[in-house]
Amino acid sequence: ATFATILGEVHKLGFGYCSFGMRGPLPLASPRALWRSNYPAAWQQRYHDADYVRRDPTVALAGVSDTAVLWSDELFASCPELRAEAREFGLVHGWAQPRRDAHGVVSLLTCVRGEPPIDEAEVAAKGERLQWLSYLCHEGMLKH
Repeated sequence: ATFATILGEVHKLGFGYCSFGMRGPLPLASPRALWRSNYPAAWQQRYHDADYVRRDPTVALAGVSDTAVLWSDELFASCPELRAEAREFGLVHGWAQPRRDAHGVVSLLTCVRGEPPIDEAEVAAKGERLQWLSYLCHEGMLKH
């Protein structure tokens, strides 16, 4: 129910897609991870098959920063095929908000749409709401 609630809020913010991933710090060899998404099923499968999670720059950034990041060609320069394939599924403009807590749990809320691009005015208008949603996701999913 938590993800469905978040998805409703994401739609109100003007995004058709949402992904939320969370990774705990333990066990060290294979930390427990949770992922929920309404991305097209074929894209979710492709992402999994290509093991993109290991090369996704937004996932890498989530481990080291709490700063929101907008998708761009520059961001995906280390893995342009990920960016190109995501576009084929209508996942063009993304806004990723990482969160880390004192227990070492890392999460990433990503809101995505095809068009229009995300501009600075939208970031200024919706940034606080996205921060709040990422906090709500993080706290809500900790229970799972």
